[in-house]
Amino acid sequence: QRQMCIRDSFKKGQYHRTVTWIGATLTILDRASIKATISAARLAEIKLLTQKHLAGGNVIALKELRTCIGKVQAVASVLHTWRPFVQMLYAALTAPPAKPGCAWLQQITVPLKWLNAFLIGKSGSIERIMTVDSHFRLGSRIDIVTDASPYGMGGFLSLDYMPVQWFAIRVDPDDLNMLGLKQVEDSTVQQALEALTVLIALRTWKHHWSQVRCSISVSTDNMAALVLCAKLKSKSPTLGILGREM
Repeated sequence: QRQMCIRDSFKKGQYHRTVTWIGATLTILDRASIKATISAARLAEIKLLTQKHLAGGNVIALKELRTCIGKVQAVASVLHTWRPFVQMLYAALTAPPAKPGCAWLQQITVPLKWLNAFLIGKSGSIERIMTVDSHFRLGSRIDIVTDASPYGMGGFLSLDYMPVQWFAIRVDPDDLNMLGLKQVEDSTVQQALEALTVLIALRTWKHHWSQVRCSISVSTDNMAALVLCAKLKSKSPTLGILGREM
């Protein structure tokens, strides 16, 4: 940086067991874990913003939308389940404007409602413990393998390489209606059903992985479903619905 004539801002440097990072406060708990804390004040600020925008008008100023995105993005860097909603907010910035400098509020109503639902009844800060074991994928090994067709979905669960449970169900018409699909053999329907099967498997066997230190692997023969699992977002509206549920 000095060779490029860029001055370092040493006054912003921090050296302590607890440091303030973008969107959260990081605390070293021990040699194997770090705690990330999102302050109650930041969460309350986002809650007020979402309720304000949900309550008024048909349009939102792009300046206000960018402010909202920045605050949500900061939290999403710690809470990965917020990532799909950040993508939906960003999409409104590139959509045809309602009028100069404004976006249609309807374009961001869905992510705002999700964020508001997440924050309703939430008091205090949010904490996430990040461990070295999780980073290096240590702990118990959990494998989920799924597959789907236009007429059925199924999968099995292995714990430490030992198959223990399975499921096989028919495709429900209500699922197709919710996703806006028809029971036809095309790639769009197949991608959605593969992703839905993964979601069903994750929900069904949640008690095996949600509260324990483990390494979880999801296998399916559909690349779109795998990308959705990794990024929790998709340009496809149908896959976006499933990504928000994961």
